[in-house]
Order: sequence, then structure tokens, then C-alpha cells
Amino acid sequence: MPSFIAKDGRHFVAYVTGPSHVLLGVRFVEHPAEPKLVKEAPQGTCSHSPLDELQVREAVQEALAAFRAEAGANLHAAEIVYVENDSPHYDLFRIAAQLLAKHYVSGAEFKRVA
Repeated sequence: MPSFIAKDGRHFVAYVTGPSHVLLGVRFVEHPAEPKLVKEAPQGTCSHSPLDELQVREAVQEALAAFRAEAGANLHAAEIVYVENDSPHYDLFRIAAQLLAKHYVSGAEFKRVA
């Protein structure tokens, strides 16, 4: 089950599927932007091969483009936040970005974190 939080103007989803996991954050904007990638320090003790930032960005951008086409929402990423030692399964980043966009646009609640 995904978890949703908001912090510092960014919206996050934690998505865990067995041993694979991602924590994805996005600062949403309504106009097209070249997103800045923000790498967060490793969390926990997982050690995977290094993530490819270009693939993270591409996965999120593709998911948001599909969401815009499907939902008619004008939603883009100004920032993409990922955790350095998350699972290198870029399909999980696509799924997480879709979940995050749907949750954000629906007006559903995000747990606020200071």
C-alpha cells in the first residue's frame, strides 16, 4: 500500500513491493519544466547498483505525460526527488509517479511532515 506525505512544497509517495522499494518526491507545477533531480542520502541498509538519474527522470516524465493524456490534467514536475539506494527498477518509478499524480489531482490527503 503506498504512503503519501508532503514536505517543503514537495509531494512524496513511498511504494514498496516485497524487496523492491522507491520513495519518490515531486514538486508539481502546471507548466512544462525541465525538472531538477534531487538525490537524497541512502536510507536503511539496502545496497543496490547506483540509480541512473536519466532513467529516473525519464520514468517520471513518461508517467506524467501518460497521466496528462488520460486525465486531462496539466501537471508537470519541476523537481524529482529520489533516494540514492532505492531499487533500480525504473518501472516502479513510473508506477509511483502515476500513483502520486492521481493522489495529488484528486485532492486526497497527504500527511504533512515538518
